[in-house]
Amino acid sequence: MLRLYPYKDNPLAPRMLVSKIGGIYREDTHLIRCTFIDEITNSEGTLEAIAQGHLIWKTEGDWLATREIFEFVMQQFRQGSLRDDGGGRPKTH
Repeated sequence: MLRLYPYKDNPLAPRMLVSKIGGIYREDTHLIRCTFIDEITNSEGTLEAIAQGHLIWKTEGDWLATREIFEFVMQQFRQGSLRDDGGGRPKTH
C-alpha cells in the first residue's frame, strides 16, 4: 500500500470487487463519474458486465490528478518497489 494522503479509515466504507472500468461520464459541468464493473459468466454461459459501483470526482481537476497518481503507483508496481503485503515498504529479496 502506498498511502498518498493522510486519512482516517472508515470500516463501513464500501469494498468492491471489480475487473474493469465500464465507463467514464461527465455528470455535469464539474462532476466526473467513473463506473467500475465486474465481468461474470451467467448461468447460460454468457459473459455479463455488472456495475459494482460509481465513483464521482468533485471536479475535473480531481479526476486529472487521480490519473497522475495511478500512473505513479503503477510504475512503482512495475519496478517491483512495493511489497504485496500492504506495508508500502520496498521488496527485499
